[in-house]
Amino acid sequence: MITVSDLPDGSDALAGAFLASEYYGGMMTALYALASSGSLELYPGEGLGRIIRELTEAVRIAESEYPEDADSLSALLRWCEEREA
Repeated sequence: MITVSDLPDGSDALAGAFLASEYYGGMMTALYALASSGSLELYPGEGLGRIIRELTEAVRIAESEYPEDADSLSALLRWCEEREA
């Protein structure tokens, strides 16, 4: 299972993981799983596809409404995309 412990210490991606908790949309979302358990997967072995989709939307929201969060959320999204490829 991929968790926040896999993110580089002190990185923008790690900061994005903590910010992402502000963007979750309900208990059955990957961003909620991230906020509640530190997991980047909603279900063990699922991969990062779901969180990538949710982070893509979170980045869009941040860019238009919370620009101070956009860089960190984008860094987390890039980190996830690199591992999913």
